[in-house]
Amino acid sequence: MLKVKVTVKADKITGDPSILNDAFTKKNMPKLYRYIEVATKAALKDKDNLPHYDGQVSFYDDARALTGKTGVHLVSQYQTRTETGADGENLIVSNKKTVKGGWNVFWMLNEGTRDYTIDPPKFMRFYDRYAMHFRKTRTRAGNYGFTSRFNTYIEKCAQLGVDNAVQTWEMSGAAQSEFAKLLKKAGFNVVLS
Repeated sequence: MLKVKVTVKADKITGDPSILNDAFTKKNMPKLYRYIEVATKAALKDKDNLPHYDGQVSFYDDARALTGKTGVHLVSQYQTRTETGADGENLIVSNKKTVKGGWNVFWMLNEGTRDYTIDPPKFMRFYDRYAMHFRKTRTRAGNYGFTSRFNTYIEKCAQLGVDNAVQTWEMSGAAQSEFAKLLKKAGFNVVLS
């Protein structure tokens, strides 16, 4: 679960402030969620945030020149969006990068322990290019260390995106503005400092 810490300064709030308990929705705070989407995407696209193992960058096709492949890297194709679901707001991370045979790289990295019901991709080249610390592994079946490290990386980037987004949101004045609109809509008199 991502953590959001926000400080709102107000000289005077008249009425019951319990409305703030349900304030953090995309409907009430659209600018906050837009900042989160943009900042998380930036964190995912920053190669400096990728984990390193054995002195090498993981989940990055840094040996592509040796394979003769061309095209964009995995890190350059991340997409982020937020959706309102039954359990609240969800940050959705996706990536359209594919390898030979049309296999989605993000799905393979994220869901690597699932069984395959159709012909699987050829793994060694995939491992050599995207998971340098698992070179001796010939399949991803049951390799929990591989997927857990990738998921940890995504979660860390998402939290970094949230942290950076909240800071930008507060510094831009959008936080005070969105809270003021929410409280005024609920019939509160707010004097912002």
